[in-house]
Amino acid sequence: MKSLFLLILILFISGCTIINDKTNKNDNIKTNKKEDFVSIHFIDVGQGDAIFIDYNNFDMLIDAGDNDAGDKIIKYLKEQGVETLDYFVLTHMDADHIGGADEILNAFQVENIIDSGDTDKTTKTYEKYKLTRNSEDAIYKEDSNMNINVDENLNFQIIETGDSFKDENNNSVVIEMTYMDTKVLFTGDMESNAEKVFIEFAENIDILKAAHHGSKTSSTEEFLDKVDAEYVVISAGRNNKYGHPHAQTLERYNDHDMEIYRTDLDGTIICTIWQDNDITWTTEN
Repeated sequence: MKSLFLLILILFISGCTIINDKTNKNDNIKTNKKEDFVSIHFIDVGQGDAIFIDYNNFDMLIDAGDNDAGDKIIKYLKEQGVETLDYFVLTHMDADHIGGADEILNAFQVENIIDSGDTDKTTKTYEKYKLTRNSEDAIYKEDSNMNINVDENLNFQIIETGDSFKDENNNSVVIEMTYMDTKVLFTGDMESNAEKVFIEFAENIDILKAAHHGSKTSSTEEFLDKVDAEYVVISAGRNNKYGHPHAQTLERYNDHDMEIYRTDLDGTIICTIWQDNDITWTTEN
């Protein structure tokens, strides 16, 4: 009888061990699931840009909204668990792209800063950003043709369109992100003149971040023909004074059968790209 009891006890303990092993395996699957995708967060900052890219232990922020956006971006990033930004990219020096930059640089450890280079601007917003940038320990680089190879699945290509344009929008840092076989193009405020230079690179893009908030001065027919994107994301403020996105631009997107997402209507937009190249979208509104 005692032997039978011991046998039952051993089997019970073994069973518990097996159950615990299964639980641990499931926990590991949960933990590692993040490796299966990259998330792009188009943060609703009103009339401006702020794009957060989250992948495993790699975090990138592209632009920092206007002067009122810093606190919102910081809060959002902290909610995502961000402590360190591996890359902070400022596409150009307009206030609606660098407005919250100084606050973000003070709130997080930033490893690398890339921007469009110093300008003759004398705005308080630019001077404040420049002063904070120069006081940071981060590695600073002016944009040029370069690759940021995160791993075998994720790569960023910084594409130099030239810094000789009079309109600073056309000197925007342009980034092509490739995850698995999916390509995303981030265009800053690039307009038609820069699009002509860039057009040789713009090919087989899946997701386009609309340049200049959907202005009619960007997203030309020729450019959209070459890009041939399935999706476009517009970052613009609700009822903004510029009328962005312009009706002509929306018509061009529709003519190219692009699925349109807009922060002024949808709020913050999260695009998730999976390893099998499936793309899913989540909107705040």
